[in-house]
Amino acid sequence: MLKTDGLNAGAIYSEYRTDDARLTIELLKKASKMGAFPINYIKADEFIIKDDKVCGINCLDTINGDSFSLFSSIVVNATGPWVDDTLKNENNKLILSKGVHIVVPYKKFPLKQSVYFDAIDNRMIFAIPRNNTTYIGTTDTKYSLDKNNIKILKSEVKYLLESVNNYFSIILTIKDVVSSWSGLRPLIKEEGKKVTEISRKDEIFVSDNGIITIAGGKLTGYRKMAERVVDIVIKAKNHKSFNKCITSNIKLYKSENLNEIKKEIFSYLLKNQHSKDQVVLLYDIYGENVKEIIKISKTFKSFSKVNAIIISEFIYCFENEMCQKLLDFFSQRTGRVYFEIEKVSDQVQIIKEAYKKLKNISEKEFDLERVELKSYINSITTFI
Repeated sequence: MLKTDGLNAGAIYSEYRTDDARLTIELLKKASKMGAFPINYIKADEFIIKDDKVCGINCLDTINGDSFSLFSSIVVNATGPWVDDTLKNENNKLILSKGVHIVVPYKKFPLKQSVYFDAIDNRMIFAIPRNNTTYIGTTDTKYSLDKNNIKILKSEVKYLLESVNNYFSIILTIKDVVSSWSGLRPLIKEEGKKVTEISRKDEIFVSDNGIITIAGGKLTGYRKMAERVVDIVIKAKNHKSFNKCITSNIKLYKSENLNEIKKEIFSYLLKNQHSKDQVVLLYDIYGENVKEIIKISKTFKSFSKVNAIIISEFIYCFENEMCQKLLDFFSQRTGRVYFEIEKVSDQVQIIKEAYKKLKNISEKEFDLERVELKSYINSITTFI
């Protein structure tokens, strides 16, 4: 699909696609199994200080409004773009860079593999096929507005579209964009450099009151960053019973016969009214945990096989992945608002009764969650 005018050669190399939300959730689940206590929808309001040292945090449960305190001899601040806000320090460490991705239908941009190519300003960007979509990104611009409400600009969308149109023998317009997402890179300040020139290095620093902060870095180095922080925590505790961080030996999954499990899952779903695309999507999201979803679905005998799986997905996420809202399920748990946005409205209706029953909520409460989901969908499909 590349334009041939001026094209001399290309190079093939290995590249890997990551679902960052799923990776985060699987890490939390693994940590929980190893003794950690992840808590969802808890806001850290303020630090508790005693003798000029931080010894805990006053927290707010944003689901039910309860306040409570957590106490600890060591507190780590790993809040990404919110690092400076958390420390409330005038000497800010970070500069934020905004990255935008857009999603178009696969039939509009039918790539066979990921492609890395020049944008219109000579930066490099990706176009990546994913099931029935292709997504394109990312931008890299300085950001200083509301971190909790990031708006996507028409100019950012057009930048990505023009970059594709410049290199490929297709014409994409803003009408072809079905969804989008954006994020912020927390970069360590480097005087005199533009955000596009700043290194993606990470840095650890300890405040006078004892808070250990890590900032910067890239997703690909998350384990190494965590290892360095944990080793600093262990050293600070100065306790002989603690060993060094063992993250390098920990696997998220331990299945030795993953190929056999995959064959079993695909065989069952394909025999039970699921298309190959849908089976691939389910496996990409949940991996071997699809077996647990299938087990739940067998209890819904009055539903079609396809609808039973969707309901069972939510039940699995609610019971195993701290899923609290419709928005959680359709964004961070399944990614459907990005890659199957046209199916979301129908699927909300399919899971409605099971959802209300499991959460023990009223029709009015369900409608409030549906409005929140619609509002989010509007925000990722409307550009200013």
